[in-house]
Amino acid sequence: MLVGCTTNSALKMPQGVDNTYTRAYAEWQSYQKQGIPTQDPRIIKTVTPRMPESFLKRPHAKNKHTSVTVNVLAIINEQGTAEGIAIYGEGSEEFRPAIEKALRHWVFKPALLRGKPHTSCIKFPIRFVIR
Repeated sequence: MLVGCTTNSALKMPQGVDNTYTRAYAEWQSYQKQGIPTQDPRIIKTVTPRMPESFLKRPHAKNKHTSVTVNVLAIINEQGTAEGIAIYGEGSEEFRPAIEKALRHWVFKPALLRGKPHTSCIKFPIRFVIR
């Protein structure tokens, strides 16, 4: 059961993203407004995803310090691993394989509802940088 969606950034819920995330976010906010004890999921450990080769072959990618930010909505299960993702932003689909591969190694602290771990979602940006 998807309990809630939180954010560790100033991102707004994007248009066109599956309503599951929007409903979960509204439900989570409702629990908090009612004073039901909740704790948002948190990112504990990250692995930096690799810049896609297809992006590196573009002319502008030859500039040092070129960066791309991809916004991610991830479903975090009760064990603290990402079960599914939605990504959004211009050109973001090109980065999906790299993000999915990296997220297999990320560790999250799951959300808590009334002190017990619950599946939820979290949104966050991932920044790809050419150095």
